Amino acid sequence: MPIRTHWHPLPAVAAAALLLGVVFGFVRATPAKDAPKEAPAASADSADSADATPPPTTRPKVSSEEKRAHTLEYLEKEYGKRIASIDWTVRSLGVILLARVPGPSATKKLFEVCEKDKHDMPRLLAWQALLSRVGDFEAKENSQFFNDTLALAEKNAFNGDMRISLAEVLGANLPTPAAKKAWEKVFSECNAWEPGDMAVLDALGDCLKNWHSGAVAEKLIGFLTEGDVNVRAEYVLVRAGCPVKRAYETLPHEVLDPLSTKRHHRSSASIWKDQQAQCATWLRKEKGQWKDRAKLEDKPWQTLQPRYIPAPALLDSIDIDDADWRNDMELGKPDLKDFEAVFVVDATGSMGDVLVWLNRDVARMMAALTVVCKEPPKIGVTFYRDFDCTFVVRHVAMSQKMATLTPELERMTADGGGDIPEAVREGLADAFKNNPWTKSSGKAKTIILVGDAPPHENAVSDCYALAKKCAEAGITIHAIKCTTGDHNDLATFDQIAKAGGGSSLDVNFPLLSPNKYLGLSGKPSPIPTIARPECQLLIAPPPVGDRAGTHVLLHVLQDAVSPKYRARMEPFTRTLLAYVDHTPPEKRLPFPADTPSLMKTNYKAQ
Repeated sequence: MPIRTHWHPLPAVAAAALLLGVVFGFVRATPAKDAPKEAPAASADSADSADATPPPTTRPKVSSEEKRAHTLEYLEKEYGKRIASIDWTVRSLGVILLARVPGPSATKKLFEVCEKDKHDMPRLLAWQALLSRVGDFEAKENSQFFNDTLALAEKNAFNGDMRISLAEVLGANLPTPAAKKAWEKVFSECNAWEPGDMAVLDALGDCLKNWHSGAVAEKLIGFLTEGDVNVRAEYVLVRAGCPVKRAYETLPHEVLDPLSTKRHHRSSASIWKDQQAQCATWLRKEKGQWKDRAKLEDKPWQTLQPRYIPAPALLDSIDIDDADWRNDMELGKPDLKDFEAVFVVDATGSMGDVLVWLNRDVARMMAALTVVCKEPPKIGVTFYRDFDCTFVVRHVAMSQKMATLTPELERMTADGGGDIPEAVREGLADAFKNNPWTKSSGKAKTIILVGDAPPHENAVSDCYALAKKCAEAGITIHAIKCTTGDHNDLATFDQIAKAGGGSSLDVNFPLLSPNKYLGLSGKPSPIPTIARPECQLLIAPPPVGDRAGTHVLLHVLQDAVSPKYRARMEPFTRTLLAYVDHTPPEKRLPFPADTPSLMKTNYKAQ
């Protein structure tokens, strides 16, 4: 007797899961409750019952390979619907999901998005998904991918860490005029004071080494006598194979000590003129070897590594029964109607590098959230020091305009705080009580506590109580435990974050120099503003893992946008942060010969 099936409205995700189950054998169809009952079976005493055989099944047997192929085909179509959405955020997430599906059909769709989408974010995500597949590309597909790369570079779409992958792709291809133009643009916008840019400069040097382009090397040598660009030009040349020692490495040991009385050195102009002459001599000797590569051998693009989007799983390794595939169907658009955040930041003497980060990355966070929020985000800052400092708390009200926040951030300096504990409680209280937090539960609201020292012992319980009140008001607290040279016990930060419904992060802020230079006011001066060779010839230390700002913003943004699907949201968030990241221009100061010895000062007492 045929089975009568009663259809009821189902959510889209449940319907998709049921369809997959019924078609491929995950779910067995059952009769409806009111379906007519079948006639009773024959009695066991019947003479015919012993010889009866069950009727043959009408469902064909489906092999695991067929089930896998049909399921992936279905998912590819579903992801394709997202890619066709009018909303660029939905298209972006569709690309991330499609990137998991192996095979030429998915690759073709990714190429179409990379070439035709009208918004840079889906195009960049599709580009990264293609980058994760280049190990299977033959020359024709690589040529298409390379041309798409150059088209995105021409649109200035590559920013932040994505410039690393851009330089790697350039290095795995021929140095065409368009490729050189893209290389030179990335180089011109790098900054050797920035830890995050050192990996970009490494990739540019490796690219130049692969190209063996004498013309590009000659341009870099010409830059060695240009003040703001000479340090990074030298760094890239050395990375590409130039054997000349970096200028910093040629300084006598005494010059590296600002307290030494035997400080004899040449002026910056003299040092760089000599560096230029040595590099030019090297290139002349190597002229025969340094000619643009004219042919690709051994398919070098196939060794490129993905950055934000992993390679699709091998077809034979895919387990279609894994619920992870069906869970992808639940991932909706990042629906962030409003976002409010207040940074609560220790501004005592050890936090100078953190304040530099804050000044830049508050702007980056504002830019990223502006792209995805329906309403402009609101961001505020509360600075705190201690009771014996010039102030205990300084309030910068929440604002939707970065132009309002920037002057306050730039004015703040790191000062005071000779002992270890700081006024953490007062900072939290100001952020919670003195800002116009919205009452709506649909808003993303967060306090980001940033410091390298714990609260006073008699204030710890108050901090926990404040954190619980924040959580009750729908405000999540994240705690950023900074390593700035001091190694204080910040277990209280973990507990504050836990009470506030958030989490804590350990973040390292690498120092440009082990020395701190105080101005006439007694306050620390940033290293790039010190016109001395041991400062101006420095380069930033490369970050270990994510640089501090990216680490913090990833954590906060992913939780605000879609915490349940962190793994799927991470490529979106990383790409978004890179897309809005713009490195400030590099500035280098000339210095005279024989800069004087400096007087030692008790920095902790300042």
